[in-house]
Amino acid sequence: MKVADKKGAKRAVLIVIVVLLVIGAFVGGFFAGKSGQRVETQFVERYAEVVYAEILSVDDGYFHVRGLDVNDINGRGEYTFSAKENTRLVWHVTDIPLSDFDVGDRIAFYYNGLVLDSNPAQVQNVVKIKLLDDVK
Repeated sequence: MKVADKKGAKRAVLIVIVVLLVIGAFVGGFFAGKSGQRVETQFVERYAEVVYAEILSVDDGYFHVRGLDVNDINGRGEYTFSAKENTRLVWHVTDIPLSDFDVGDRIAFYYNGLVLDSNPAQVQNVVKIKLLDDVK
């Protein structure tokens, strides 16, 4: 084999190795990013306040609810809040559409941040709304 052929073969092997490393880095970064999002979501939900409530009205992502008696005294009033783009909507462990929430449904809403002291109280940052009813 000639020296030029050996150099060409080494160069081809080197290019294949570099391409595989770049693809591996891309795939690894993609999954690491997805994992990071999941950890961040779990962190936000774990340290959020939760209120169990019954839906009094729901219209285009805007909820008016009444806290259930299982809450402490601060969670038994009426609340309003909006489901935003980043609000998780779930039933058991399954993501569900906003249209699955109806008047009379029991929910748990998780929030962090401000609650405006008005009547009904206005919750500013709802991070998750969980449908509690067993059948949907």
